[in-house]
Amino acid sequence: MDSGVATRPIKDMDAYRETLGAMVYRTGMVMRPVFAAAKAAPARIVFAEDEDERVLRAAQFVLMEKIAKPIIVGRPAVVEMRLQKMGSKLKPGVDFEIVNPEDDSRYQKS
Repeated sequence: MDSGVATRPIKDMDAYRETLGAMVYRTGMVMRPVFAAAKAAPARIVFAEDEDERVLRAAQFVLMEKIAKPIIVGRPAVVEMRLQKMGSKLKPGVDFEIVNPEDDSRYQKS
């Protein structure tokens, strides 16, 4: 509230925390078996639009949690710049596979 992030005033902080905790707990209980199955047999997952920082964060989460092996589609220089901006230590070609759409035979030139 003090930072201005909250859109409405929180009258009862304890009740708010309890409601938030219950919501997070339910979500965690639902997702736990999904994450366990993914970790047991990590598959490859392609992240398109990986020049977007939000997508890179999702790919980083998947990699760190060992849920899947990310394949990132994006220009390597831009991806590396975004990773540095995020403060990520991930390295293209080492931590994840990267596909450059500007230099890949699978993409048609128009």
